[in-house]
Amino acid sequence: VVTVPLHAPIAPKQVEYQLSHSGCRGVFVSGQHQADKVLAVIDDLPNIEFLISFDPVDTKGKVRHIPFGELCQTGFK
Repeated sequence: VVTVPLHAPIAPKQVEYQLSHSGCRGVFVSGQHQADKVLAVIDDLPNIEFLISFDPVDTKGKVRHIPFGELCQTGFK
């Protein structure tokens, strides 16, 4: 596991750059505001398989969403 920190004020295009160059397959976000930045560029991030959020988010079906609480209870499947 390698972490790629995305700071809160980062713009969607910067998110795209960092995630596409990191080789990551999943993204942790705090809530909807940060999820929206990922979702804005998700079509340009074919390697992203899932998004884990600490607060409830709506991914509009664009990417697999796993709430953090669910991840803690059931693990990653």
